[in-house]
Amino acid sequence: MSNNSTLPFSPWYGFAAAFMFGISLSTFFTLGNTDVPGYMMMGLLLSALFLPVYRSECLLGFVIGMTFTFGAVLPTIVGSILVLVSALLYLYLRPVFRYLLLKKKKKSTDDPT
Repeated sequence: MSNNSTLPFSPWYGFAAAFMFGISLSTFFTLGNTDVPGYMMMGLLLSALFLPVYRSECLLGFVIGMTFTFGAVLPTIVGSILVLVSALLYLYLRPVFRYLLLKKKKKSTDDPT
């Protein structure tokens, strides 16, 4: 009896994606390209509206991916802040957008004009 069937996606996918995100963020930062990591962070916050990136496997992958470059403390602090912000976006702001979208859609289907 597998308990993974109730999860919306496998925890390994979230871990692998966050791990690759952390590695690429560290690589761009180490190479001196400061624009791309900023865009990556904005993209992460945008994806937090659609995907549950606040989960623990995503934080672990992010921290492990950045540990070689920055050590363990700085990625843990940054990752914890990102987890907090993405949890607020996914759990509180996303339902508001969905409610407004469904309300607008229902209003347009009820209006015969």
